[in-house]
Amino acid sequence: MGIDKKNTSFADGAPMRINGEELHFPVTFRLKAVFTTVLSDRENKNRLVRIFDHLKIGYLYYNANRSSKGNYVSFTYEITVGDRPTLQRLYDRLNEIDNLKFAL
Repeated sequence: MGIDKKNTSFADGAPMRINGEELHFPVTFRLKAVFTTVLSDRENKNRLVRIFDHLKIGYLYYNANRSSKGNYVSFTYEITVGDRPTLQRLYDRLNEIDNLKFAL
């Protein structure tokens, strides 16, 4: 489940839609975060886990995949977000990570 910024509304009172579907909280989905390999896998995973823990987001680690040239690594987690403000804070915090290329 990816967030399309054009089709997503975080504004209070507006329905939250992802991929054209209205979200109902709590919501559980798989989050894939793609990082450059500037830092170790352990450091990148720890950055995600610190955000999940800080925001009290439940998570389950699935896997890591490296790009064919080794320049990028993706981590997949199943996460459960309790409400819209927490989802907004999650994406705000993810946007602060320098070597994070994108998160879906």
